[in-house]
Amino acid sequence: MSSWEADLFALTYEDRMSVKRHVEKTDEETGISNFNESIPVLDNIPCALSQKNEPTIGGDFPSIISTHRIFARPENDIKAGDLISVKRFSRVYEFVASEPFYYVSHVEIPVEKKERL
Repeated sequence: MSSWEADLFALTYEDRMSVKRHVEKTDEETGISNFNESIPVLDNIPCALSQKNEPTIGGDFPSIISTHRIFARPENDIKAGDLISVKRFSRVYEFVASEPFYYVSHVEIPVEKKERL
């Protein structure tokens, strides 16, 4: 579904994202399921990366946690837990998606990046 609002927002998308999703894989010998494998679901999608909060340092193990938002066209299927890689200019940022918010004009994806120090 396309709307003039989505087309207008898309004019601001300078970044590109690729999305991987964890899939259930069952070991045929043991019958045990795990979600360690991820498969690509979207590639080279126009988007806009925006910083939400200043990074914080905390936790039991020293780490930096930064929260951002990604804006993209609403027809992109994003799920909580997706692994999103955003290329902004010449840098690549890796995030984990939270529950996205869908609007007629765009999807807003809260994402988090954690780095151990």
